[in-house]
Amino acid sequence: MNTPYRREGDTWQIDLRLDRLQQLADTRDPSPFSRRDLAPDAERYILDACRELPAHEPLALNLWLPAHELSAETAERARHTVCFHFAWQAENSQRRLREHLRMAHRTTLLGLCFMAVCMLLYNLIGVLDNLLAQTLAEGLMVIGWVALWRPVEMYLYDWWPLRRESRLLERLSRMPVSLRSLPDDPRGLAIASADAQELPAC
Repeated sequence: MNTPYRREGDTWQIDLRLDRLQQLADTRDPSPFSRRDLAPDAERYILDACRELPAHEPLALNLWLPAHELSAETAERARHTVCFHFAWQAENSQRRLREHLRMAHRTTLLGLCFMAVCMLLYNLIGVLDNLLAQTLAEGLMVIGWVALWRPVEMYLYDWWPLRRESRLLERLSRMPVSLRSLPDDPRGLAIASADAQELPAC
């Protein structure tokens, strides 16, 4: 697979370089650090990386920080921030999916009722033996079928992106998070793993 991301064993590595841990979270969020949203740039980078990597292979997030930023407390805060953010996003995504399916049920019921009315009018008008009545009757049937297109579209197509997003976010909420010591030379990023602080999976 041709990708800019590297592997350690069977696990794809997502590397994110930070000057300080505070850059990981959105500073506009007044919540405690471990419950803040991720910074938009950090979230976008992690999401894009996950979308580019194979969906069924393990991945891990490495946060590269200056050595003086590394500590057990920093590691725990980073882990909770990442896990909480993507778990919360996954929950919201699942809620949107459930709401979409509820709306699809309602839309289907409405479409079927409208189709039944159109068929009733078709049968009533169809007995009239003139061109205008026949044209109107055929038009009602076309409108009735068109009214069912949106429910079919919601069931067959629209829910897939929501389900895919939910799975992606669930995957990110469970990935291991590591803090690693940032090398003096940025070109050493890919090999500077000796000082890694591995955290358990979320």
